[in-house]
Amino acid sequence: MDGDLLRTARVSSGVGLRRIAALTHYSAPYLSQIERGQRPVSLEILTAYERVLGPLSAGEDNDVWRKDINHPRLITVKGRSLSDLAERVTEGDPDILTKGASSHWLDLGLAARTTTAGKANLRRWAVEGKTSTLRANALSVLSVGAGTDPTDTRIVIRQLEQDDQVRTLCIASVVSRTLQLDWSTSRMITLDPSSAPHVRRLAKAMAHEAIDRRSVESRWVGSYMLRQLVPVLGA
Repeated sequence: MDGDLLRTARVSSGVGLRRIAALTHYSAPYLSQIERGQRPVSLEILTAYERVLGPLSAGEDNDVWRKDINHPRLITVKGRSLSDLAERVTEGDPDILTKGASSHWLDLGLAARTTTAGKANLRRWAVEGKTSTLRANALSVLSVGAGTDPTDTRIVIRQLEQDDQVRTLCIASVVSRTLQLDWSTSRMITLDPSSAPHVRRLAKAMAHEAIDRRSVESRWVGSYMLRQLVPVLGA
């Protein structure tokens, strides 16, 4: 893949260069050089763009399918672009965020397209959403876009600490995504880390999450689970 295709995908998705730089944690000048073909497109850069824009090999319908969480109601989007979903968020319609579990692909895609009005709605839903599913999904979108906004960081941390239902869903999502475990097992590990099939593998995955610069949620969950695992590992 050449840089021009990355630029085309970014522009067609309505994501500015500075915005994708902030979300991928690469500098805007560096990404600009890649998009203009002055630097090669590495696997790391391609992966970073796909985390924000979705799979770059997607068809004309711009379908988004969150495959990294093993959830029985994993969100599937057919025939609607992420930009359409972001417009719904801006208009105050939670839409897909009420229908099942989202994950980093959808969260990053929506975060990259969220307007100021949309962010205000996400903040409200994360705290006041009628269902734990809506609150958890709104929190996750805020989390990946919180790198430059202390207000969002505070909301994410406060809700994870105070909302038991949201905390359980978010931890289970991270466990399922990182270890590729089924949802029932992931929920059980959330309540009892010693029940993990491979405790040391879980600890290694959580240590990686604890330093993930892309997501406040991931860092909080990783740190929380490592604390829970200390007595299990005998440290």
